[in-house]
Amino acid sequence: MHVVFYASAHGMGHLVRLSEIGRALLEIEPGCRLSYRGRVRNSVLSARTGQHFEDTAEEVDVGLVETDMFTQDLEETARSGARLLERWDNLRAQEARFLQEGTVDAVVCDLPGVPLEAAADAGIPGIAVGNFSWDWVYGVYHETLKQPVFGRMSDRFRRAYGTAACLARIPVGPPMTAFGKTMDVGLVGRSGDPDRIAQLREEYAMGTPCVFLAIQKAADPRLLARGIARTPGHRFFGFLDLEAERTTYTRVKDEDQTFFPELVWIADAVIATLGHSILSECAVNRTPIVTPPRLDYPEYEVLLSEGRRTHPIVEIGLEDFRAGRWANAIEQAQTLSPPDPPLPADGAKQIARIIREKAKGTP
Repeated sequence: MHVVFYASAHGMGHLVRLSEIGRALLEIEPGCRLSYRGRVRNSVLSARTGQHFEDTAEEVDVGLVETDMFTQDLEETARSGARLLERWDNLRAQEARFLQEGTVDAVVCDLPGVPLEAAADAGIPGIAVGNFSWDWVYGVYHETLKQPVFGRMSDRFRRAYGTAACLARIPVGPPMTAFGKTMDVGLVGRSGDPDRIAQLREEYAMGTPCVFLAIQKAADPRLLARGIARTPGHRFFGFLDLEAERTTYTRVKDEDQTFFPELVWIADAVIATLGHSILSECAVNRTPIVTPPRLDYPEYEVLLSEGRRTHPIVEIGLEDFRAGRWANAIEQAQTLSPPDPPLPADGAKQIARIIREKAKGTP
């Protein structure tokens, strides 16, 4: 069985989610061939699936262009979106040829639109995966900014989503009305392995309380170092190389990204820009989240309001985050308890079964 996964160009969370699904698919179909296209990063795929994949950096959507960890560049997003619309039909034909020539049995999208249309053209089931869709995001921008390109983008994605064989809808998100058949599944996240947790604690001498700085993109290292320096009584760790005292911050080796769920489990709190992937991983490992706001991003407001009903999330005001005034938010997060019972966290296994059924044409 050959399955091709397409990750959105917006952030690594989409790829993380698809890699966990690929991992689950290999458990029930050990000989399955996995191919990843779109916004791919070999290190993420290796960490989550081992070496059982092929990848091609062939981006087929835009997502949102980010200015920094807080804000979106909507003007550049609009320009990139206009270029995507011009290329859409050619990309659709290109991907249909790729799928036919590769003897593909199923396509899984999180959540570009072009590959779903290409799959339909090739007579291959296209499975959409996500908690939100781009027709909704671009529709919000069209309503608020009155820029016609966002309206055209929303319409184009909505039509593409209508060609999907089904949507595997993950909890915590807005309504997703563009799809025909919808199947609700659990969160896609992985719990930390106890043996690996013990190894990491020993290797990095992680005591308590400790905070995982899970920010890796578009971040100002000086800003983050300021926050660490102004939060006494806590030890921080993360993957960035920060100019902070060695007694307060530990840089985790890049190769230990393999153990991201274990690092989340170890932490008493995680500082991250709020996205669905980090929300899922923290919910599965029952670790509270501290987040600065993400401006001009519709999904953020939904994740913050709906996510707080399912998991402890504390927002730091933008001014306080930039000034390094993190202590109160971190302390507040540590006093909150996750809901009991938690949301189901078997989404990857559920989606893997859906893929297998669609690929093999079984009910």
